[in-house]
Amino acid sequence: MGATYVDGCFEVCSARNRYRCLRLLLATGIFHIPPEINGVTQCLGHSMFFCKDCDGYRVQNKSVAIYGWANETVEYALAMLAYTPTVSVVTDGREPKWDREHGRWIREYEVPVFQETITRARHRGCDIQRLVLNDGREVEVEALFTTRGDIYYNEIARAFGAKTDSTGQVCVDDRMATSVRGLYAAGCVTPANCQMIIAAGEGAVAAQAINRDLFEESLATHQLRRLRRAQQAIAETAPVVKVEG
Repeated sequence: MGATYVDGCFEVCSARNRYRCLRLLLATGIFHIPPEINGVTQCLGHSMFFCKDCDGYRVQNKSVAIYGWANETVEYALAMLAYTPTVSVVTDGREPKWDREHGRWIREYEVPVFQETITRARHRGCDIQRLVLNDGREVEVEALFTTRGDIYYNEIARAFGAKTDSTGQVCVDDRMATSVRGLYAAGCVTPANCQMIIAAGEGAVAAQAINRDLFEESLATHQLRRLRRAQQAIAETAPVVKVEG
């Protein structure tokens, strides 16, 4: 995959094709990093999730574990209490990195924390059942959420020189325009809440902005005038008017 700006046009090349355009909308998305636990892959999207806002309702009154060791992990665990009373945190052998306040919350809300390394996830089909710890214990879990992080697919945006933030998200304004003239981005590769309906909405905002941008350019460069003259040369451009009587 290659990305260049040539003669006022964006050019994106794949292994087999080349595409050129005056405006470009990137919706390249992200990759959620799953836990490196034997047996988890089979459960992805069924009993192993990445977003509490998207899938919290699916785990109501189930035993839920939150995988991670940062402040975000604690906040995920506390937010999950709205769906189920049985919530725990598993750090998979890592020392917790949350700050003092988040540690106080863990104690205040009595959320169990298991710091032992997870050797495997026992599951039946796509349904996770237990996390096996290296000390021999097995924690009953019906759903697992991870806060391990994301990888933003921003390579094309960066190749064009678009600005990204410290996490890798492509920076955009309220029209979804990037720092590069004519280049737009929408969806999870931007600082948006990562939900499909929001990504689709951002895409619609960007599409309207692109249409407006192209329209204004056609006025400034007189392209619309040339189009109008071509129309007038080959077609009747005034409506038929009939006089009654």
